[in-house]
Amino acid sequence: MEAIKSDALCYEYEKNCDETDNRDNNEDSPENCITGPQFINDLVAECKSLLVDGDRPNPYYCPDFADNFIRMAKLFPLWTAVMTEDKSSVATSSYSEEYFREVKQLVLKRKSAIRVDKFLVIHMRSLAGTTKILHALHQAKDDALEPRRKKKKLNEGVFMEDDARLTEHEDDDHAEVTLSENDVTWSEIRPCEDEIMENKIMFAQSMKTINIPGFKKNDHNSIDAYNVKNCENLNAHLNEKETWKGKSRDKKRRDKSGCTMKVYKERAEIMNQIKKIDGGILDCMMNVSNLIKHLLKDEPSYTIDYHCKSCNKDDKVQAVVVEVDVKPFYTHGIQSLTQVLQNQLHQKRKCAVCRSEDVTSAITIGNHMIIDIECLQWTQLAKNLGHPDWPGTLTISQVPEKIEIAKSTYTIQSVVEYVGELQSPEPCKMQSELLMGHYIAYVRRITGRWEVHNDILVGGKSIIATARMLFEKRKLSLLIYIKTD
Repeated sequence: MEAIKSDALCYEYEKNCDETDNRDNNEDSPENCITGPQFINDLVAECKSLLVDGDRPNPYYCPDFADNFIRMAKLFPLWTAVMTEDKSSVATSSYSEEYFREVKQLVLKRKSAIRVDKFLVIHMRSLAGTTKILHALHQAKDDALEPRRKKKKLNEGVFMEDDARLTEHEDDDHAEVTLSENDVTWSEIRPCEDEIMENKIMFAQSMKTINIPGFKKNDHNSIDAYNVKNCENLNAHLNEKETWKGKSRDKKRRDKSGCTMKVYKERAEIMNQIKKIDGGILDCMMNVSNLIKHLLKDEPSYTIDYHCKSCNKDDKVQAVVVEVDVKPFYTHGIQSLTQVLQNQLHQKRKCAVCRSEDVTSAITIGNHMIIDIECLQWTQLAKNLGHPDWPGTLTISQVPEKIEIAKSTYTIQSVVEYVGELQSPEPCKMQSELLMGHYIAYVRRITGRWEVHNDILVGGKSIIATARMLFEKRKLSLLIYIKTD
């Protein structure tokens, strides 16, 4: 096998470096233009002359490295972020810093030593992709390097030539945009099992899908305009962003923003019905319990009609979201949910007029039962009630699958988790301006499989919940049960 005498190689390398430093530094002279490749060829020749036969493979010997090194040596000055000749561009080192940051992460991701040949392969692959994009930038036409004109044409929708393909999908509820390197393509999200199978569960009338128009192509949003095939020169768009990986970043920014823009517009339409636009700004911060109270105000979880036999006074109490007493949970756990709900529905009440206790009640339960357990997250509240060891978290597996209320069976359909910190100074006082966090929904399908719906995931797609996720401790805020019997 072949090996290299490291001492001799280092000596020859230092000797050649000293000779190179003593040469003329005039970069314009044609003699010095070949100094780099000539030095590399000499170095390769010296390396080959030092090869000797050994008894085992040499992991540091990479014969293909020299050819690629010589071919791309003239592009090495690009690593130092040479200033571009454009008045609108600013001298920056973001090119090299971003490049070496990613290469460093690729090399050190295993947190262990790496062989030289593997390091060279990683480095050369990354450099090859970088130089390919930089070549495209240098080949761009001069008339395409006008950022203002380019931006104006994008906003006017000049490049929208293939309207038929986009129109076919613009009203699809299950469509999302996927930006590829050469074109804008559409991918279909897998439909829910509830839409495939015959569902016998009774849903409330107001819980059906809200039909709100999606984006039209006359909105001129950036995704519609981002059609690479119809743009005259995307390389100018990359140069305008002052990054060699501008197109990749633009795609990542759209993917990481969550669901499609159509979903965000539907959300804004819903919030516009609840809150007013103040100064052109729509505040979308709201507690999930308050949001459901607005959306399902005509579909309560239960209604209780009270009648006083003494003064014949009638009264009605209804609740869209059931706020239960948390004290029994501290002692008996979430498994006592059925008993807590029954005690709340059958508790005695005095007449508000004559204060008589001779009051009858008639309970009407709805097709769903939405239970607010957000107060269980407050560890300080538990300490005040004499339970200092209460963790403030629960697992989805601990939530009862079925509950019996008024001779009817309810099955768990969804669990809402709160991610963040509850910053309200008073326990159980939900002040929206003091709450900073995010909600994640766990939905149980007819087959018993759980799905995770998180709109800040890449693409906003739902993922299948694993068994481990069901046993992880979480800050549960809402339990949604559906009447099945």
